[in-house]
Amino acid sequence: MQRSLTLILAALLLAWSAPSAKAEHYSGGSLTYACIGNNFYRFYLDLYLDCTGQALTPQRLNFSNDCGVVFSINSLPITFSEDVSQLCPASAGNSTCDGGVFPGVRHYRFETTVFLSPCNDWTISWDICCRNTMQNIFLNPGMYIGATVNNAGGVCDRSPVIADNAIPFVCVNEPVLYNAGFSDPDGNRMSFRLIDARFALPAPTPVQYRNGFSGAVPIPGIVLDQATGQLSFTPTVTGNYVVVIEVTTYNAANVPIGTVFRDLMMIVVNCAGSPPVTAGPMVVSGAGVAGTYGLDVCDGVPFCVDITFADGDPGALIALTSNAVALLPGATFNVVGGDPVVGTLCWTPSLATRSRNVRITATDDACPIQNIASVSLLINVAPAPTVFPDAGSDGSLTACPSGPQVALFGGLGGTPDGGGSWSYMGAPHGPNFDPLTDLPGDYVYTVTGASPCASASATVSVGLFENSLILELQNDIDPAAVIWEVFDESGTSTVDAGSNVFPANAIGTQTICLGDGCYQLRVTDGAGDGLLGYVLRESGPNGRRFIDNTANMSTGASQIANGGTFCVPMGEIDLICSNCDKLDWVSNKYLVCHADPAVSAVWVPGGANSVQNGGTGYAFWIFDPNGTYSLRRFRAHNQSDGYSPATATRAAHLKLNGWSNSALTPHVPANVLMNVRVRPVVLGSLGEWGPACRMMIDPVRAACPLVNLQDDLANPSDFSCGVDRTFGGPNSSANKIVADPPQFSPAPLAGGTGLRYQFRFRIPGENICIVRPPQTSPTLYLNWNANSGPQLEASKTYEVEVRVSKDQGATWCVDAPSPACDPSPVTIWGKTCSVTIGGVVQLGTTSSSIATNGNGTLTMFPNPNNGEQLFISLTELAPEVNTMSVDIYDLTGKRIVARTIAITDGALNTALSLNGDVASGLYMVNIIAGEKTWTERLVIQR
Repeated sequence: MQRSLTLILAALLLAWSAPSAKAEHYSGGSLTYACIGNNFYRFYLDLYLDCTGQALTPQRLNFSNDCGVVFSINSLPITFSEDVSQLCPASAGNSTCDGGVFPGVRHYRFETTVFLSPCNDWTISWDICCRNTMQNIFLNPGMYIGATVNNAGGVCDRSPVIADNAIPFVCVNEPVLYNAGFSDPDGNRMSFRLIDARFALPAPTPVQYRNGFSGAVPIPGIVLDQATGQLSFTPTVTGNYVVVIEVTTYNAANVPIGTVFRDLMMIVVNCAGSPPVTAGPMVVSGAGVAGTYGLDVCDGVPFCVDITFADGDPGALIALTSNAVALLPGATFNVVGGDPVVGTLCWTPSLATRSRNVRITATDDACPIQNIASVSLLINVAPAPTVFPDAGSDGSLTACPSGPQVALFGGLGGTPDGGGSWSYMGAPHGPNFDPLTDLPGDYVYTVTGASPCASASATVSVGLFENSLILELQNDIDPAAVIWEVFDESGTSTVDAGSNVFPANAIGTQTICLGDGCYQLRVTDGAGDGLLGYVLRESGPNGRRFIDNTANMSTGASQIANGGTFCVPMGEIDLICSNCDKLDWVSNKYLVCHADPAVSAVWVPGGANSVQNGGTGYAFWIFDPNGTYSLRRFRAHNQSDGYSPATATRAAHLKLNGWSNSALTPHVPANVLMNVRVRPVVLGSLGEWGPACRMMIDPVRAACPLVNLQDDLANPSDFSCGVDRTFGGPNSSANKIVADPPQFSPAPLAGGTGLRYQFRFRIPGENICIVRPPQTSPTLYLNWNANSGPQLEASKTYEVEVRVSKDQGATWCVDAPSPACDPSPVTIWGKTCSVTIGGVVQLGTTSSSIATNGNGTLTMFPNPNNGEQLFISLTELAPEVNTMSVDIYDLTGKRIVARTIAITDGALNTALSLNGDVASGLYMVNIIAGEKTWTERLVIQR
């Protein structure tokens, strides 16, 4: 912020006018007065001189009125003088007033007391031969200062008092805020205007202004507030400028009482840094804003107002001062900060002090010339209204972070009046809080009464809910009768509620926002045909579930039994992936949850004979969302539950229905959709319930379960659900998808050698359905050639399902014997996963009768074939392989031929009889021998 002292000093000396050869350096002045009773008036002549001029000469006041009285008073006495140079503390005492080098200004006051005979127009004046050289007028003519007084009819008035006692130095090319601080001690209304500077000839005569300047525009762009006397402008040329401000006062009947004016020299210089600036006052409470710097207040109604100044210079420190305490009895003016700095004026108004123009001055720490900004607040006191407005009482409001707008009015307490206005951090704001664009905080509601200064305010503190939940409604044909309700933990108070507004046969999501705590949920389908099911989960694309009642809604109300609650935030422990959403359980199998490190840490090493803690383990909660069943079981470290070995994770295993079946501990019923949640317990301290998984005991399905692509995040090498893959190229992770092997119960015969997998790729909107031939491996590489069937296309996303067979594909656990792509809509095989083909490596499309897989070679001919006999030759097979299966499928996935053929000495040459039963067309031949699989295209032509 600091510039070179030499450069600044040079600029200041250039701006400081050379002395007049004829007289003192008069830089401005004013003439004010005060009635002291019985038509005696005391007059105050204030003159400002730069300290490079000659010695001050005796002064004289001239008096005249319209009643014919004329006289003068000579040799006015000096009451006091003071150095008012605008210097920083470090340069004080080094002005020209003290024999130094920096510009110095001295203020002189002269006083006299005079009897004025009653008359409605007294004129009191002072003049001198010459003034300082000015940038905006020709030459350096004399100076004339005057005042008028009306003391007819016993009027005894005091003129406005001027707070500023200096000559302002202002910054070129910087915004200027200046206020002389006129304030009428009698509370009379003041009106300000800019007038011509004058000199005595001997009558008062306007000076001659240079082109582009005038008394009304002494500096280009200058603006005067007629109510407060506030000047604002941005000077562009350095130099001295004369500015004359006239103030007229009026009584209650709006009759002029008198005038005074201030003739001052404004000195525009190059500054060290920028001056402070302000946006004006900001009402905290109890006042109304009138114009830019006016305040309307009420008798006896306390108010507070803030005014903030800031400086653009790094490291600046601003001092804030005011005459508020002197002008307003009982007022306080507190200052906080340095840059920005905030001044807070508080006062309880009184009609005895009905109007005051309070000056506030901001001074920065520039040196040697300080940068100063000054403003005034015109405070007008009105009688208190008989009826005050009611803004209500302070309140609070909580909004959903991703939810709709919320009316702020609803957060107010009491019975607030309507028609008020809202603000946030002092800026106007609409009546609604928008969580997507607005910030949480305090929003102020203000109601203004019939009197402009009578207002009331209340604050609504707006916060955001910590937890945003999604209620997914799976609609049936008549969703209009469906409602949902969220209650508090006790179930006695409604926290949130709504109706189903989504279309029939569609899925809609409703956002529910809640604070931390526990709640009950009830979903009611009054008509019994409006809802297929629902899910309550966290927000976001991968929101974890609190309750999952997918496709399981019963007639009436769905609610967890015994006042079961869900709590937010949710815990972390859940079932392992292979157990989560498994709908083919049988009793005495183990539900297994992920291990919690804190639980495992309590385990005492030492095997089965070690002493384990009975208050540490896992609580399993199995419940029906529709309320027919709810049971919580605790598995502690010191309980085996038939599970071995004894380890730190033994308690993470719960044997399903492995407890006594009683009224208090009933077994989990079969064929009822349940939810399972788990929470850790460490030395008796309960954790939060983790995410919900669906489960069902279904012995029939367990014998031949549904499967899907691998979706266990803990198995990244095989994870295949929602992935991007490449089609074509050699076998690699880039073109591999893997099915999750089935968990048969009971295990299939023959050790599972008849297990087959079949993959289906669908894009329903494009009528695409591709079914791959059965295979023994759960891994499918996406790189078959065109001979083996339709290929996958780049930039397309397929819905992929998997099914299994226990008898080499003769029957399937789902969709058997129906063809895989017929009828429409197709039968769902189980959980669907999306697979996106990001790119394609080109593969050959020429038909071939020879294929290789591993070390074996397959020859199949003739191809095309007449449908009678198909010759197959296999070589280089492993010695232990003694059978081969041959399956022929049409393009819908339907198997039309199934054969099992013996293999001798690692080779096969055989003729497969088709007997003319196969119609003309294209078919896929799938051959499996041991761990080897061949797939070839077969064309039948008759």
